[in-house]
Amino acid sequence: MTAYAYDAWYPLAWSRHIGHSLATRRVLEQDLVVYRTQGGLVVALEDVCPHRLAPLSLGTLKDDTVECGYHGLRFDCSGQCVEAPGMLRPPTGAAVRSYPTEESMGMVWVWMGDPARADRSQVFRLPAYDDPNYSVVEGDALRVQ
Repeated sequence: MTAYAYDAWYPLAWSRHIGHSLATRRVLEQDLVVYRTQGGLVVALEDVCPHRLAPLSLGTLKDDTVECGYHGLRFDCSGQCVEAPGMLRPPTGAAVRSYPTEESMGMVWVWMGDPARADRSQVFRLPAYDDPNYSVVEGDALRVQ
């Protein structure tokens, strides 16, 4: 088993690549479903429905909730189940893990460790990023063949 430093911020995606639709990312061997809320916040949830372990990323984004494509459980931005078909109240134990996110320097960062220890002031930031005396070039890695 590989050991990782979980209590750290990791780059998740370029901010421009996360919109109001479901996307998947893999960080530290964990599958995440990510999306941007209608208000612009980036959400990262564990990409597995607790009911039958179906990937939530194969479901549907409804408003700011993720609906599992298998049985229709809906999860809010905190990972809590807020709706279950055929039930007056969703099961209180049905939840998926939610990961703290932060945007900095045109990127979305995710905290994979204990959420209580996620200090957003520790997200990597270059002091010169906003300095008009410097140029910023963003891009994806080049592949040399």
